[in-house]
Amino acid sequence: MKDFCYYAPTEVVFGEQSEEQVGTLVQRYGGHKVLVHYGGQSAVKSGLLEKICRLLEESGIAYVCLGGVVPNPRLKKVHEGIEAMEAFYRSIGMPVNIHELIGREITDAEIDEMVRKCSRDNTLKLGRFKVLEAADMKNIYQMAK
Repeated sequence: MKDFCYYAPTEVVFGEQSEEQVGTLVQRYGGHKVLVHYGGQSAVKSGLLEKICRLLEESGIAYVCLGGVVPNPRLKKVHEGIEAMEAFYRSIGMPVNIHELIGREITDAEIDEMVRKCSRDNTLKLGRFKVLEAADMKNIYQMAK
């Protein structure tokens, strides 16, 4: 096995009516738009999903719901989430790709320049986070094109 570091700070809040804290917790970490991803119908039948959505609204936090959590999800579910977020962004007038953001097509040379700047010529390291190499960033920009 190759050596690696995995760093995933997570706050888990347990307790009676802990869902009441959803707005405060999202705001604590600077969130203002969330994807509420839930499993089957128990969250709906119990009223928890409706309560979470109401609490988010009361806190001024925009959200998108995506049901169907599955074990070992496949790309199909990822694409559903992307489509849900794109629909949400469009509904509030936000761009979903670079063309919509700047109002024109972006050139490969401009992508190369953004990669160079974002990666500080492929030297940028951020603690224990996975390092995005220049090629990774270029692929991201190409997909956003």
